[in-house]
Amino acid sequence: MWCFVDRLHKLLRQSKYEEAEAFAMRFLDLDVELVYKDHVRRCMELIQPWPTNNNKNEYFNKFSALLDKIQDIEFVCNACLNAYTADLRKTQLLFDYAWKRLKEDKIKLPCLKNMKYEFFKNTTDGSLENDYTG
Repeated sequence: MWCFVDRLHKLLRQSKYEEAEAFAMRFLDLDVELVYKDHVRRCMELIQPWPTNNNKNEYFNKFSALLDKIQDIEFVCNACLNAYTADLRKTQLLFDYAWKRLKEDKIKLPCLKNMKYEFFKNTTDGSLENDYTG
């Protein structure tokens, strides 16, 4: 079993995520979510404003798709809250996504029942208006 885990970690270190996912799925004892989490961490580095790659939208889309595959709600929310993007709209999308996932898991997490999320939305005159959802 250890040789399989070592092989999986080697693939992840080499950023061979498709191979690592296929390898983890072949062996039922390996957690494929580990692959998704590692890939999310890598995408978080690539969507930051300061790397000079031109594929930020592609990496952001991959990042978003990977978040859907991860069941660990705490990891997903931390990834959304700690991702740096050059675009404020994308940052808002991540916050909204994290909030949506939290609301979906409210039944499992009773401590969130009374939690409120505040964000600002543009009004027609261009000013910002508070919008509370719960």
